[in-house]
Amino acid sequence: MKKLIDFILFFVSIFLVFFAHSFIFLILPYPFSQINLVFATVILMIIWYESGWVVWYAFLLFLLLDFYSALPFGITLFSGTMTSLIIFYLYLNIFTNKSWYGVLALTFLSLILFRILYFILIITNSLIFNEDFSFISKDFFSLMSWEIFSTTIFLSVIFIFLTKFTKKLNSARIHS
Repeated sequence: MKKLIDFILFFVSIFLVFFAHSFIFLILPYPFSQINLVFATVILMIIWYESGWVVWYAFLLFLLLDFYSALPFGITLFSGTMTSLIIFYLYLNIFTNKSWYGVLALTFLSLILFRILYFILIITNSLIFNEDFSFISKDFFSLMSWEIFSTTIFLSVIFIFLTKFTKKLNSARIHS
């Protein structure tokens, strides 16, 4: 019974993150609407659980996002899932101390990597299918910069707040 409840909560949380991300994008004013709640959630889950199932969680979350994307299918899914996988391994092997500056660097790197993969896939798709780049706005790099800045600051503040109230995110805790 516990596994069934965990399974249901798993999928409910995916939909909640998706709807919260959409809500932030549609409701908040310009600089705050660029917060990428999906990556904030995935990074927090990687740090909290330190388990590979978070990559599968990210896969399902980016699959849902890709269904509602105007881009060709798979661009958001591939770039998001590969970024989550790379960030998971970076966290396990390089950023291992759960400090706020580690979270800051992890968030910054993940969003840079995500947008680089995203942009490469868009260009590749356009070159293969002889499409123009009209679906990339003139403000793409400005929006990308605001997304990286606002998400990094948002996640750093959330992480610092969580470290004050939980022992699990304490950087002084040693794993055996």
